[in-house]
Amino acid sequence: MLEARAFIEAHFTHPITPTRIARHVGLATPLLNREFQRAFGESPRQVLMNCRMRAAHDRLADGTPTTEVALQVGYHSDRTFAADYRKWLSAAQ
Repeated sequence: MLEARAFIEAHFTHPITPTRIARHVGLATPLLNREFQRAFGESPRQVLMNCRMRAAHDRLADGTPTTEVALQVGYHSDRTFAADYRKWLSAAQ
C-alpha cells in the first residue's frame, strides 16, 4: 500500500484513477480500495483529493490565479476545482 500511496503523491497533478493506481501496484481495484482503506484509514480517492487540495491551498496562498491552480493540480475545470476546494476547506475547519 505504501507504493500505491507514493504513486498518488508523485502523480496527483495528472489525471489518475483508482484503476490506474491498482494497475500500477498489480492489484484489482476493489482489493486496492479495501486494503488501502485498512492501511491508511482513507480511500485512494480521498488521499488524491487531499494531495491536490493541500498543493492548491499553498499555490492560492502564493497568489496563483484559481484557473492556473486548477490545471496545476489535475483539474480540467476550474468550476469543479472551486467546488471541491470549498468542500475541502469546510471539512478541514
